[in-house]
Amino acid sequence: MVSSNKRGVLAAAAGVVVGAGAVIATVVAMKDKSNKKKVSDFVASAKKLVQTYKDEASEMVADGKEDVRRAAGDAIKTAEKVTKSAKKEVRKI
Repeated sequence: MVSSNKRGVLAAAAGVVVGAGAVIATVVAMKDKSNKKKVSDFVASAKKLVQTYKDEASEMVADGKEDVRRAAGDAIKTAEKVTKSAKKEVRKI
C-alpha cells in the first residue's frame, strides 16, 4: 500500500512540475505586470505543494523502514526463543 501511495504522490508531484513549467512559459509570453505577479505567486504556491508531497513521501518511506526493522527484530526474538526451547527439548531426550 505504501508503494502505491508513493507512486501516486510522485505522479502528482510530476504533474505539478509540468504544470508549473507551462505557467512559466505563459509568464514569459505575457507582458502585463499584474498577470506576471499572479502567475509568479501561483508558481511559488505550486513549489510549496511539491515540497509538501516530497516530505510526505519521505516520511512514508521512513515509517515503512521502521516497521520493517521492528518486524525483523520481533522475528529474530521469536526465532531465538524457539531455538532455545528446542535445545531444552533435545537435552531431555
